Amino acid sequence: MDSYALRSVLELPSPFRSMFSFRYFNSLQSECFSGCFLSNINMIISAPTGSGKTVLFELCILRLFSKFLTQEGKCNHEKGVLKTVCP
Repeated sequence: MDSYALRSVLELPSPFRSMFSFRYFNSLQSECFSGCFLSNINMIISAPTGSGKTVLFELCILRLFSKFLTQEGKCNHEKGVLKTVCP
């Protein structure tokens, strides 16, 4: 991926944008964005401390939550259905 082709936080559904305090994902996050937020592929991320791996995990969680968004941007789910595990 071109190091200058950073993905914008604006590519996320509007209810999720405020989770991030920056405008653009860094190069690692931009390269992995499609795999984390737009697909079901399995991934192993190996990168140095401080490179942005936690944000990638958060994108995977947001992908799960996005399945329950209505057209109006509200979350529509049954209580107790959505669960995530943080290592």
